[in-house]
Amino acid sequence: ENLAERIADPAAKRRLHALTREALDEGVFGVPTFIHRGEMFWGHDRLPHLADWIEGRYRLDRETANRILERPRGAERRGSRWKEPS
Repeated sequence: ENLAERIADPAAKRRLHALTREALDEGVFGVPTFIHRGEMFWGHDRLPHLADWIEGRYRLDRETANRILERPRGAERRGSRWKEPS
């Protein structure tokens, strides 16, 4: 079975649709996006952060987190679950 046949398979299309819906429900807005244990990592430049997170080395103190959250956002996706920090 070649790739073109597999792509045309209705089951593959249903799976793609279901996975796309799941990604949107999780707040995914671009690629590559990785979600590990509820934490989202977006962009290839975040792969070292993801690796640290998986291996238990990634720690973010509250001061740094607040400084990051105070930065202006470059874009907002409609329907985003992101909330302003309180």
